[in-house]
Amino acid sequence: MVGTLNQEVARFNEAVERTAKGLTEDQLVLFHKKIHLDGLRRIVLKTPVLTGRARGNWQTTIGIPASEEIDRESKRGTDVIGAEGLVKLAFLRAFQVSWITNNLPYIEVLERGLYPKTVKRGTLVPKRRGGSRYEIRSSGGFSKQAPQGMVAITVAELRLMFP
Repeated sequence: MVGTLNQEVARFNEAVERTAKGLTEDQLVLFHKKIHLDGLRRIVLKTPVLTGRARGNWQTTIGIPASEEIDRESKRGTDVIGAEGLVKLAFLRAFQVSWITNNLPYIEVLERGLYPKTVKRGTLVPKRRGGSRYEIRSSGGFSKQAPQGMVAITVAELRLMFP
């Protein structure tokens, strides 16, 4: 990641604004939907999976960010992209703001690597044939499945699409 998440978002927004100048309202809406769906897809698929709760809690809203958790698990993520992206963005109009939000209490830990540096036991993981075992799923405070986070790396990737 080149800068902080806020810096990356600011650079991304500037690049998108430059690219969007001169588009008609219909073109602008399509452009907005494409960016949102691509960002949502990338974030969802980068989100670590144990039960699918973190992956399933990504939400798309228009106008204001979501403020609650939702009771959904998604190990594959494709249902989240469809239900949260395609369905909700059908109502998007020109000049509206769309949000991608996850309100789970531990999502920032996954994004920013705030796990303990030294893991004592790890995560209790159920075995396929009953019982469970502890598994260490972080290293140096970061999830082994998403060591660079999900959102920050996605914003940096999207920014590279715009000169």
